[in-house]
Amino acid sequence: MSEPKTRYRRGIEVLDPQVKPLTRYQRLDRVLTTVFREILAGSDLSVEAKDQRIHISLGSKGSWEFPTLELGLRSIGDLLEGNIGAVTTIEGECPGVDPIDQELLAGSSLSVSNFGGKVKVCWIRSLPEQEVQLKSRSHRVTHKGVRTLIQDGSNPIDLIRDALSASERIEKGSNLQLK
Repeated sequence: MSEPKTRYRRGIEVLDPQVKPLTRYQRLDRVLTTVFREILAGSDLSVEAKDQRIHISLGSKGSWEFPTLELGLRSIGDLLEGNIGAVTTIEGECPGVDPIDQELLAGSSLSVSNFGGKVKVCWIRSLPEQEVQLKSRSHRVTHKGVRTLIQDGSNPIDLIRDALSASERIEKGSNLQLK
């Protein structure tokens, strides 16, 4: 990083022509690897959509809101590498072009965590609940669709996409309520 230029201090920054700058994809791969290492170190990544924005939290590092998941992971990776001092707010709503963002906007939540040296990716979505009337109570049965993937890898975006295509199991829960 160069120092700020003032009226009296106007240095010239000389770039080394032998050092090739990173392409967009190389930089994205590097910062996603940094986020992946943080997950393997024990921080849990949890993601959900709130008001057409993607809310991301990474363990005790903090929580932020971004227009897309990829943009959020890229910014968090830059923060972890020390390339930026703090994550600034990026304005805008989620366009919902990416299948991951579409799933989040549909109401699903995502968690990524360390599972014995591998990565566990879990998608959870709420399904319609059923209500069964009994004599003096109503029995409410909730349904959740859960897709889980436990796998080795180095890119969290690829693992999250793979977990989207995993088979879904339905978990049921119940509530008894007195009338």
